[in-house]
Amino acid sequence: MSGGDADQVEADKLISADADNHSKTNGVVKNGINHNYKDSESNKITRDEYYQPQVGTIDSKKTYDYESDIKTDIPTRAGIDGSTTALGGTFIVSNAAIGCGALAFAHAFKEAGGLYVGVVMIFVCACLCALSLLIVGYVCGLCRASEFHEMGRELLGWVAELLLQLCLVMANLAACTMYFVIIGDQLELIFRRSTDDEFFCSEPWYFNRKLTIIGATLVFVYPLLLVRRVDFLKYPSLISVGSMVYLMIAVVVKYFRDGDEAHQKVELNYKPDNWYSAFNAFPTILFGYQCMTNCPPVYANLKQKTPSTWLKITSGTILICTVVYLPTALFGYLTHGTNITSNILKAYNPDETLIFVGQIGVMASVMMTYPVIFYVARNAFDPMYTSVRLLFNTRYDAMAWATHRRIIEATIWYAFTLLLAIFIPNIGVAMNFAGSVAVFFYFVFPGAFLVKIGWSRREELGEVLTRAVVVLGIVLFAFGCALFIQGNYLALETVLSSESEPHICDELGKKTKESGSVSDISPSPPAA
Repeated sequence: MSGGDADQVEADKLISADADNHSKTNGVVKNGINHNYKDSESNKITRDEYYQPQVGTIDSKKTYDYESDIKTDIPTRAGIDGSTTALGGTFIVSNAAIGCGALAFAHAFKEAGGLYVGVVMIFVCACLCALSLLIVGYVCGLCRASEFHEMGRELLGWVAELLLQLCLVMANLAACTMYFVIIGDQLELIFRRSTDDEFFCSEPWYFNRKLTIIGATLVFVYPLLLVRRVDFLKYPSLISVGSMVYLMIAVVVKYFRDGDEAHQKVELNYKPDNWYSAFNAFPTILFGYQCMTNCPPVYANLKQKTPSTWLKITSGTILICTVVYLPTALFGYLTHGTNITSNILKAYNPDETLIFVGQIGVMASVMMTYPVIFYVARNAFDPMYTSVRLLFNTRYDAMAWATHRRIIEATIWYAFTLLLAIFIPNIGVAMNFAGSVAVFFYFVFPGAFLVKIGWSRREELGEVLTRAVVVLGIVLFAFGCALFIQGNYLALETVLSSESEPHICDELGKKTKESGSVSDISPSPPAA
C-alpha cells in the first residue's frame, strides 16, 4: 500500500470528473467533449464513443473469447484511453509494491527462524504474489473491471463488493497505523542524534514517544487529510521508492564497512527449530509485495490488454521488488543477526550520516504517503458512511454536507490510527496486522474468483481443467484464511505479552558494557 496509491488517486479524480460530466449532460464524454444523448436511433452511443462495462455475473452458457474481448471490448472508463505500455505498467505496479515494508524484512528472517529459510520464504512469497497478479489480471480482462471491488461485484455479487471495500479500509488503516509507528521510531533516532546520549536517556517529557507522535502528525499530516484532493502529492511514490533503494544500498555498504571482526561477533540462525516457524514471516513479506488493489486501474489503462503484456508486467514487478527487498533483508540480518529490530533503522547507530540520511528519507516518505493512502480509503469508506446516514435521514444531501463529511472522516481516521500507533509497540506488530488483511487481496478473493470462473465455465474448460481451476481456487482461499488467522494471532500475542523490544537507552547500556568504553556511546543513566 505504498506510493502507487497516488496513481489510484489520479484515477479516482478522473472517475469523479467523468461521472459528473455524464450526469450533467445526460450524455457521454469523449476526448473532453460532451456528446448529448437522446433516445433517437441516430444518436445512439456507439462503441467507439463510450463502452459500458459488463454488468452481472458470468453466464456459463456464453462463450468468452479472452483475447478478442480484451483487445477490442475493454471499456474506456474514467478517461482511460489505453495508453500505458508494459514498461510503464511495470513501473506503476512496482511503485505500488515497494514501500516501508522493507524496514521489517530483516526481522522477518528472525521470525522465520534463520537465514536460509528467510531467503527461501522471500522467493516463495514472490512466486505466490506472481500467481496472484496473473489471476487478478485475467479476471480484470474477463470482467472488464477497473477497480478491485468491481470484480467482486460482477463475479460474486454485492456482498463480495461490500466485503472488498471493508478489506480495503482495514488494509489501509493497518498501513496508516504502521506509518505512525515508523514516525515514532524515526523521531526517537533523530532526537538521539541531535542531543547527547546521556541527556536523551534521561527522558525529558518533551521526548516522550506518545507526545512526539501526536505533535509531528498533528502538524505535518493531519492538515493534508482535510483537503478535497491531494493532487499535489501524486508523486510521493518517487520519494518512497528512492528511500527504499537508498536504504538497500546503505545496508549493503554498512555490512562491508564493518569488516570481518565485527561479523564474527554476530549471532546468526540458519534454520528454524520447528518447520512451522517459517510461516511467521509470511504476513510481513506478503505486505511488502502488496500491490493488488492498484492492478485493475493499471490493467484497464494498458495499450495492449493481452495476457502476454500482463505477464511482462508481473515478471518485471516481482523482479524489481525482489532485487530491492532481498539485499536489504539478507545483509541487514547478516549485520545484526538475532539482535535485529522490527525497524531495521533502529538497529544501526544514527550518528552515522549514511543511516541518518535514510531516516530522514523514510520520514519524508511516510508523511507524504499517509494522506494518499487515506484518500484511497476515504473513497471506499465514504459511500458506506453516506448509505448509513441515508438510513436515518432520507433527506440527507450528500453534496451539501461533503465538506463536513470530509472533515469528520479525516478526524475519525486520524484519531483511530493515532490511538493504535500509540499502543502498538513496534512496526512488526502493525505489519502483521496489515499483512494478514492483505492476504484477502492475494489469496482469499482471487481464490474465490477462480472457483466461480471454473464452475461457471465448466462446459468450456472440460472436466479435468475445471477440477484443476476449482481446486487451485479452494487451496488459495483456504491458505489465505489460514494466513489471516495466523497474522492476527502473532500480532495480538506480541501486544498482549509483556515482551517488547528494548529501548534505545537499554541498547546503549548493553553495548557500553560489551565494549568497555564510552568512545562511541555514553552509558545509560542510572535507574531512578
